[in-house]
Amino acid sequence: MPILNVDIANTCSAEQKKRLIHDLTKTTHDLLNIPAEKILVILNEHEKNAWGRAGVSPEDSDFENLSRRKDMD
Repeated sequence: MPILNVDIANTCSAEQKKRLIHDLTKTTHDLLNIPAEKILVILNEHEKNAWGRAGVSPEDSDFENLSRRKDMD
């Protein structure tokens, strides 16, 4: 029984999550020839204040710029 754990930011709509679960299940079924009923998809949602990239929280107003830095100051 495959268990697919997916970590996502808590910014996806209910429809996006529904489609993600469907598409991951279908792809796994098609690729591994496993019955869909045996495939479990778990979405782990994370609030903006619970993660970061390049040492910066997405709550920072300049997140997109700062999170692309190569070095730490």
